[in-house]
Amino acid sequence: MRHAWIVLLALAACGDDDGTGDSFDGGPVSDGGERDMFVADAAEAVDFGTEPDLGPPARDRDLWISVGGESRLATGRLAADGTLSLGDDITLPERPGAMTYGRESERLYVGLRNGSIGVVDLTGPTVLPVTGGTGNPVYVALDDAEDHLVSAYFGDDRLRAHAVDGAPPFTETDALDSADEPHAATLGPNGLFYVPHRTGDTIHWYSLGDTGELALEGQVASDAGEGPRHIAFHPSGDYAYVIMEFADVVVLHDVAADGSLTRREAYPTLPEGFDGDSNTTADVHVTPDGTALYGSNRGHDSLAMFRIASDGALTSLGTVSTEARPREFAMSPDGRYVIAAGQDSGFLQSYRVEASGELTSVDRIEVGPDLRWVIVD
Repeated sequence: MRHAWIVLLALAACGDDDGTGDSFDGGPVSDGGERDMFVADAAEAVDFGTEPDLGPPARDRDLWISVGGESRLATGRLAADGTLSLGDDITLPERPGAMTYGRESERLYVGLRNGSIGVVDLTGPTVLPVTGGTGNPVYVALDDAEDHLVSAYFGDDRLRAHAVDGAPPFTETDALDSADEPHAATLGPNGLFYVPHRTGDTIHWYSLGDTGELALEGQVASDAGEGPRHIAFHPSGDYAYVIMEFADVVVLHDVAADGSLTRREAYPTLPEGFDGDSNTTADVHVTPDGTALYGSNRGHDSLAMFRIASDGALTSLGTVSTEARPREFAMSPDGRYVIAAGQDSGFLQSYRVEASGELTSVDRIEVGPDLRWVIVD
C-alpha cells in the first residue's frame, strides 16, 4: 500500500448533517459473525448470453474508506479473487465523509466535517491545502482533466468549484446558490455536472468553464417527495438513473445530445410487501459495460440488483443482503466486484458480479464505526 499523508484545508465551522438521521457518533459495530445472504423476489433465472467483457485479467486493487466515527481514512486491498484486507490508516484532522480520487494526480479529495475539503497526496508526504467552505460537503467530484473540483454543500444549498491544478494554494473559482439540499455533483459522460436536490425535488445540470465558472444549463423535476439523491450514467451516455431517497425507486431518464434529462420510468428497489416507511435509499452505480445497475437500501439493508436492456430499461434481479445501513458503495473499475460499506455495522463487504448481473458475497472485514464512503482503484 502506498504511504499517504493528509492535509487539512482551510475553513471553518461545522455544518449540519444531511438530515437523514445519519450521525458521526457512529452506530453499533457488529460482533463480526457471518451475515446470512439472500436474494429476495429475484426474477427466475434468465440466460443473458455471453460473459461480460471484463478486459484484462483481474488484479489486486487499492481501497480507501472514510471512517466518519474516528477521523481517519482506512486503506486496504481488494484482491483479484475478491477478498479484502486492511493496510495503514491515514489520520485526519477531522471526521471524513465524501471522497473522490484523481487517478492522474494520485490525490484523494475528502469532505471534512468542519466544512472544509482535505487532500491526500498518495505519492508522498506533501501538504496540499485547499480552500474550503462552511457547511456540509456531501459530494466532491473532479472534472475530466482533474484541474477543477466541484462540491455540493448540503446544508448551505451551495455548489462550489475550486481550481486544483498545479501547486497549492488552490482557490475557489465559483460558488452558486442551488435548490434545496443538493446531495451530489456528479460528472456526466458529456462533461456536465448533474446535481440532484433531495428536498428541492429537482435535478440541475451545470457546465464548467475553462476557468472554473459554473453555469446552470437546465433542470428536470422529480415527483413531489421522491427525494433525488444520487445519479449514475450508462456508459453510452444515453441514459441516466436517479435514486430517490424517500420513494425507494430508481428513475430512468433519457439523456439528449445537449445533456438535458427526460424522465421515463421508475423502478422499485424494495421487494414487494416490505414497508418502505422503514427504508431510505442512498447510492447507485452502473457496471462499466452497461449491463447491470445496483442501488443501496438503508433499512432493508440490501443492494437492489437490475439488468439493463439495450434501451436503458431495467429488469429487477431482486436484492442481496448487505451491511447495516449501506450508505455508499463502490464498483471496481473492471466491473468484477462491488464493495459495500455498512455505516452502522462498521464492516466492508465484497461481492462478485455474476454474468447475470446478480451479486455473490465473497468476503467481509471490520473497518470501524460510521463508514461513509469507499473508493476502489
